[in-house]
Amino acid sequence: MGTYLSTPVTEKCSESGQSIESDARPVAWSVADMQGWRKTMEDAHLACLLNDYKVFGVFDGHGGPEVARFCSLYLVSVLQQHLSSRDTDNMGLALVQTFHALDRMIHDAHRRDELVQLRSMKPAPGLRKTAVSIPENGVVVLSDTSLSSSSPLAAETCSENENSKDDDGNDSDGVVGREEAAALDRNLDDSEHDTDSNTDNTCMKTNQDDESMTAMFKRLLNLTGQTSATSGTLTLDDANKKIKTEASSFRASMEQNGRLICTLPDHPIHAGATAIVAVLEDNGLLTVANAGDSRAVLCRAHGQVEALSEDHKPMQATELARIVAAGGFVNAFGRVNGNLNLSRSIGDLKYKQVPYLSPAEQMNTAEPDIRQIQIELDDEFILLGCDGIWDCMTNEKAVAYVRSRLDTCSSLNEICTQLLDDILSIDPRVTQGIGGDNMTLMIVDLQPQKRMYFALNNGDEDPILNVD
Repeated sequence: MGTYLSTPVTEKCSESGQSIESDARPVAWSVADMQGWRKTMEDAHLACLLNDYKVFGVFDGHGGPEVARFCSLYLVSVLQQHLSSRDTDNMGLALVQTFHALDRMIHDAHRRDELVQLRSMKPAPGLRKTAVSIPENGVVVLSDTSLSSSSPLAAETCSENENSKDDDGNDSDGVVGREEAAALDRNLDDSEHDTDSNTDNTCMKTNQDDESMTAMFKRLLNLTGQTSATSGTLTLDDANKKIKTEASSFRASMEQNGRLICTLPDHPIHAGATAIVAVLEDNGLLTVANAGDSRAVLCRAHGQVEALSEDHKPMQATELARIVAAGGFVNAFGRVNGNLNLSRSIGDLKYKQVPYLSPAEQMNTAEPDIRQIQIELDDEFILLGCDGIWDCMTNEKAVAYVRSRLDTCSSLNEICTQLLDDILSIDPRVTQGIGGDNMTLMIVDLQPQKRMYFALNNGDEDPILNVD
């Protein structure tokens, strides 16, 4: 059956919890996932109830489960660090920074062993890890012999991974000294995310040429964290020349025998994950960050449906324009450079290697769309799910399904598991794959004290960790 099993795996991993007593925003939540017809389970999720806000997320992995699992372990810790260390109360900006920080962590060669372990071992439900160190923008290594070794995502690992096709073993011969580059890096304004996420449109281009040159120089500094024994000082003129050289010589794709092919070097970490994350603050502000085609939906009062995210697909005009501008292409089957069938994700580092582009400008980017709305007191619930759910149900049908059962079910988990069973394909060969994917559904109930399940449990639905 190709990518499918002969019979589906229908056991479900479930997790539930609540925050009700002495809470400005009482919620109850439950999530269930199912491997289904796929040969492996690559989804992961998180639900974390903190003092001032609550974080919920679903991560749909591909190429392996390790990136999705990594995100579920570290996203909350990274988000907390950005909220505290950057002196920002802008949750949207902090989430944008967090998504890109996770990319840098995944690229970090020191985490390679951990990612290998996550590929084969699923973390315990509810487990979170603290990000002790988050890689910052490093020092550039310039190589005249291998463009791939100076790329922003491949340089650190190409000489360490014995299976890497980019390992040429050559030393770099044009570098910035560590101290000089670090000092310059600290003084440069990090404006990449501010402009891309539209969080601050007040920055004036009064000295556009100088700012552009500074930005390009910083991107050059961002390429890698290594140096060599032949360190020297790199001026802005040197940086400009180097960027122009790489811009003209770097090729992400080329035409061969009448068709376009991918020419990007491989990366040791092949996996990636789409991400949908919702943060509910005690003041009622809901911030949703989305990269990929997982989805969040809000059921407002009286069953009114409001989409909280938009799917990212390579053939969409804005996505296609970015991919082409980065030197890539999308084939007739909607695959980036003939392979990757999505345009935004965490991980997928092979498609984030163009040396003169910022992370938000790469052909595949972790840059999330941000949506912020105010949750009203009569809003009912939030749904988060991977595309395995939304391939089978529209937003409206999913909301109607959950809403019709909220007042009669014995638990939120019962609704989650029933829905997964109901949309599972009898045979994905017959349904053209619909209902044959991994499935994860999370329900965040905004009115838990009004439900029958709350009364049945005497208002004490303790967190449930089980495998049905």
